[in-house]
Amino acid sequence: MKKLILILFVITSCILFSDTVVLKDGSQIKGEIQTINSGVLSIKSLVGQIVSYTDIVKEVYFDENATPTSGVWIEPNEGEWIRIPGKLTKFDGNSGTVLLPDSGTFVFSSREAIKYVNFIESSTKLDLLQNTSVVPGKTDKLKVTLKNGDTFSAVFSSRLGDIITFIVERGIISIPTNLIEKVIFPENSKYNSLFTLKDGAKIYAKILKFESNSFLIETAIGVIFIDLKMVHNIELLF
Repeated sequence: MKKLILILFVITSCILFSDTVVLKDGSQIKGEIQTINSGVLSIKSLVGQIVSYTDIVKEVYFDENATPTSGVWIEPNEGEWIRIPGKLTKFDGNSGTVLLPDSGTFVFSSREAIKYVNFIESSTKLDLLQNTSVVPGKTDKLKVTLKNGDTFSAVFSSRLGDIITFIVERGIISIPTNLIEKVIFPENSKYNSLFTLKDGAKIYAKILKFESNSFLIETAIGVIFIDLKMVHNIELLF
C-alpha cells in the first residue's frame, strides 16, 4: 500500500508540475518555480512551498525536453532553442532576466522563453577572438548564429560598443559580439563594400569615413570602427 501511495504521489507530481530543481547532492524537487531573486529560489510543490538558496542548486528544468548544457537554454522565439552562457538571476513566475557575459542580458516576458538553467557551469569554451561576419542572405529578419552553432531570428534594435541588442518574440536580448559568429541580413543594395578581415570574418557595409587608419562603417548591426590593421582586403560592390 505504501509503495502504491508513493507511486501515485510521483505520478501526481509529474502531472501537476512541469519544473524540476536538481540540487548539488542529487536530490530533486518537482514543482512550479514561482520566484528566483537575490540568490533565493521559491518553488510550489505537493508538500507545500519550498525555499532554497541557489548556491545549493545544480540545475533547473523548466521544460522536460531540455537536456543539460553549460549556461542556459532559452527559446527567444517559438521553436528556436539556443544555448548561451549565462545565469538566470531574476524570475517572477512568468518574466525574468538572464545575465550574459560582458554585461549582456536576456529580458524575457514569458516563462516559455526559459527552458533550462545550469547554476554550476554558466559558460563553455568558445573562440571569442574571431570577429562577427555580417552578410546578406534570403531572409525576412536577421538570422543570428552563435559561435556554438545555434541560430535565432531577430530585429536589430541598437548597438552600444560590443553589445548588440535584438528584439525577439519573447523579449529583448543584448549579446556581446564575441558570442556571435555570423549575422545574415535581408538582401539589399544599401551596403556597397565588402570587408574581409584577417581572421576570415566578412562584413558587408557602407563606408562612412576613413580617419586615423580606421574605417567607420555602417552595417546591419550598427556602426562599427574597423582598424586598418584588421583588414585583409576591401571589395567595392557596384
